[in-house]
Amino acid sequence: MPWRWRPFHGPRPRTVQRCPRDFQVQPFLQLCLSTVIMGVAFVVAEKFPHKGYWSAGRWFFGGVTLLALAEMISAAVALVGGTMGVVNPTVMRSPWRARSVGEFWATRWNTLVAEHCYRRWCFAPFARSNAIAGLFATFICSGFCHALLAYVWLGSWPLSLEFGLFFVVQPFFILLERWLGERRWQPALRWVWTLGILAITCPLLVEPFLQFTELWPFSNLWFAAPTIVFAFVILLAGVISLVSIVACPRAAPAPN
Repeated sequence: MPWRWRPFHGPRPRTVQRCPRDFQVQPFLQLCLSTVIMGVAFVVAEKFPHKGYWSAGRWFFGGVTLLALAEMISAAVALVGGTMGVVNPTVMRSPWRARSVGEFWATRWNTLVAEHCYRRWCFAPFARSNAIAGLFATFICSGFCHALLAYVWLGSWPLSLEFGLFFVVQPFFILLERWLGERRWQPALRWVWTLGILAITCPLLVEPFLQFTELWPFSNLWFAAPTIVFAFVILLAGVISLVSIVACPRAAPAPN
């Protein structure tokens, strides 16, 4: 039986839709709450040691930090877009809500890069003959790029390879959940499965990220970590929101 599954064939929002300008309360509250969660989780993660049994707490709260950061970006894009009167393609789509590993990567995490880079240049050329080959090519390329980026940040090949390995192992879990028939599971079980897989693999991603933050100037001061994180994340969310809007200058007319 031919393999017909296409994990990167998700929704493709390419145009900006105009809408009435409005300050949306829900994205604003979502942004505030996720910012608080992100800041608290990051500060708590930094309190745990790098090694030993307690490092599991460090990785858990570090993973919460990254998911909260993604939620901040999701909310910021919706908030800025509504204020400017547009509904634009988003960067993140609340990744913590994903009900499968495939859904997490295909339609929720960093969707602009997945659509315009990995789908076009990595997945599509291989998927014409074999979807599994396209899947592995996509994540191997992603792992390679992230490893190089981590080396620029950290200057350490072991940590950089660890960072890239997080992406390389994802296809195995995508294929496993497909083989297990996760689409027939109850939504709650699918959600638990997805977060469980991310929790198992997150140390590969979280530890290099946390060690990178420790390289910031004045990171040894007790007040520096939350201050720097809040400022950096808010700036990042705002920049990504505006860039995602400006990158799509053509807007479709508002529906009657």
